[in-house]
Amino acid sequence: MSLFAPVPIGRPQLGGELPLLGHNRLLMGFCEASKTKSSTRIHCLASGETGPSSSGNRAFRQREQDRGCIADVRRRRRGLRLPESPFAQYKGISCRVSNSKNNKDKKVMPVHHLLALCNALPRLGERARPMAIIRFAFLMAISSATQAFTPEEPQRQTSPSFPIFEEAGDTLRSHGISPRLVYWSQLLTNPTTGPRKHEYGLSNNLLVGADFDLEKIAGISGAKFNLEYIAFPWRQNLGDDRENIFNATGSFLAADISNDVSSGYLSQFSYEQHFMDDRLQVILGRFSAATYFNYDGHEECTIITACHDVVWKNSSGTLPPPYGSWSAFTRFNFTDSLYMKAGYFQSDFTQYATQGHGFNWSFSNSSGENISVELGYKETFEQAAYPAHYWLTGYINNNDQVDPRSGLVDGDSAEGMMFNFRKAVWRADGGKSQDPYPESLTLYGTLSANPEPNQPFDYFAEAGASYLGPFGRRHDIASVSLDYARVGERHLQAQRAARVALGGADASASRDTYAVKLRYLASLPRGAFIEPMITYAINPDNQYNTSASRADDGIVFRLVFGINLGTFLGLSPER
Repeated sequence: MSLFAPVPIGRPQLGGELPLLGHNRLLMGFCEASKTKSSTRIHCLASGETGPSSSGNRAFRQREQDRGCIADVRRRRRGLRLPESPFAQYKGISCRVSNSKNNKDKKVMPVHHLLALCNALPRLGERARPMAIIRFAFLMAISSATQAFTPEEPQRQTSPSFPIFEEAGDTLRSHGISPRLVYWSQLLTNPTTGPRKHEYGLSNNLLVGADFDLEKIAGISGAKFNLEYIAFPWRQNLGDDRENIFNATGSFLAADISNDVSSGYLSQFSYEQHFMDDRLQVILGRFSAATYFNYDGHEECTIITACHDVVWKNSSGTLPPPYGSWSAFTRFNFTDSLYMKAGYFQSDFTQYATQGHGFNWSFSNSSGENISVELGYKETFEQAAYPAHYWLTGYINNNDQVDPRSGLVDGDSAEGMMFNFRKAVWRADGGKSQDPYPESLTLYGTLSANPEPNQPFDYFAEAGASYLGPFGRRHDIASVSLDYARVGERHLQAQRAARVALGGADASASRDTYAVKLRYLASLPRGAFIEPMITYAINPDNQYNTSASRADDGIVFRLVFGINLGTFLGLSPER
């Protein structure tokens, strides 16, 4: 499309093509653009300045720091598209809007207000003349009248003002560095089930990291470097011994929690490259398999350890998230919805079990590898009124397989399969709007299988429903699910033998274990969230403590609190 189409002042049609640049003096003044292979930057000059010159990009670069509105718009295969909610930020008489793919849902001001503001600003270094002020007031009145005929959208609160951090964040991003600083805490307690009732486990996590845009830093188009380290401070009842959380909660299915055996771990150290207008993605380095396979797509899971597939977690041969190991990952988008993924992941259990920190990069301690392949079809509310996501994953784990009854190696590989789906079935607006976060109901489910007889679980199934936007809270999610897992016969026999050896009852537990889960994700201001969850376990397994007496049916409570400290301080844009 033409780079000099006029910018309309009306409410934008979200998800459609973004008309950019032009000579619309009425409300916008002039705009110029600087295009690269992967992005386009737009600079809107206020009324009174000269418009687009024949020098093009050179003139844009010279005036880029003057003031005005700057937008980063990620290019798609069929032209520029406007993400659902631009994010606007004010600094004196300057304003900026970011439409990058990673800055969705960050809106503090309607776009047409922003355009009016850009047009009405006086020149830098000049006092605001009366006519400029009158023009600005008049244009804002027109813009407000335009908005009055459109539905109001609830808007998320922005970060508090910490000028030092905000300026530091702006400076870093202008040089291609996007910092990340996130904290979350998970509390788990079992009042009525488990070998030791009324116990609790506490996991605290502090993620420190950054993405480095190598296109800005080194001129490498479509490339970036990812770095993350997660610290685990202030832990309680966690570890690899069976007297702590394993013995406290008893059930793998109902009361899983992160097993943070060390004080911290390198979770990501990777090089990422995009090709073919972002259709092909390649990542090489150290990262977690669950981030790109098991966890990806489960939108109810605020944190990885709160949602899990017990078949994948036990039989895939990968480290628990967020622990990273040597890995390679690629994704190819056949269309906007159809995609394929493949990955290779090192099994580095020795470093994990010996309380390492992820800095031993030798392959000598590898116990095997995981190879995973996934084919999926994914739509969003921007693409369809009732979007769907279907994905089928297959994997092979070539670690030695140990018979739990004898402790002897009894195989050299394990294979598994996972099928997942999500489908929106109802919307409060009837699907008539292009709202990316409509009040809606989505059904979801999982079916996983592992035929290898030495693994703890043969099958896992989940069926659930999630409600987006309950009680008029646009970004909250309420969900309910029923989980089922079938315990492997050999593991059940091993649990029985261990129990008898310690003087316990000579009886086997049920192979069929169930869990009913209720959770509510509440989005809080300034990048925070809280998520309580109640689980009722039926026939809970003793996977975490094979020698314990059989656990009773009962309730497990989980509470997760998190905050994006980067957003809170102003280092990172609102998410």
